[in-house]
Amino acid sequence: IRALAPKIRGWANYFSLTTFSNELRTLDKHIRRRLRALILSQWRTAKRTRQAMRALGADERQIRFVTGYLGRWWRGSLKASNMVLTNAFFRQRGLPAMAP
Repeated sequence: IRALAPKIRGWANYFSLTTFSNELRTLDKHIRRRLRALILSQWRTAKRTRQAMRALGADERQIRFVTGYLGRWWRGSLKASNMVLTNAFFRQRGLPAMAP
């Protein structure tokens, strides 16, 4: 996130004067989903995924859904991890939004 934040800020500043707000939102969603998939891949095992998601405040249904997709991180990054690894989660870690 540290390496990505300046690039996103630069892109957002450069393209803020244009009318590409929908495209910027789509790109922003894709970047955040990719980061969610990377975080899930770093957790690797079901045990570590459960521990990390419990620490972030996930309920058991969300945890079961995400651990069911271990090894398929792109698919697992879609719904339940989106509820836990929210935009606020990334904002707290310094990732800016491309579109308002």
